[in-house]
Amino acid sequence: MQRLHAYTKWFGNRWFLLPNPMYGGWLSVLFHDDWVLPPGRRREAIEAALNRAKNGFTVDRDQAPRH
Repeated sequence: MQRLHAYTKWFGNRWFLLPNPMYGGWLSVLFHDDWVLPPGRRREAIEAALNRAKNGFTVDRDQAPRH
C-alpha cells in the first residue's frame, strides 16, 4: 500500500485508468455495485465520482471501492 501512496499524484496526470469495454461493465463500480440504491442515489454517486476524477482526487481508504 505504501507504494501506491507514493504514486497517487500520478493518477490522472501521468497514469490514466481506462475501462475495458470488452470486459464487462465499469459504471457500477462508481456506486460500489449497490444496485439496491434508488436510481437517483446511483446517479448522484456516479456524478460525485466523475467530479472527483475531473477535479483531481486522492486515494482514501475509507472511500476506496469495496469488493
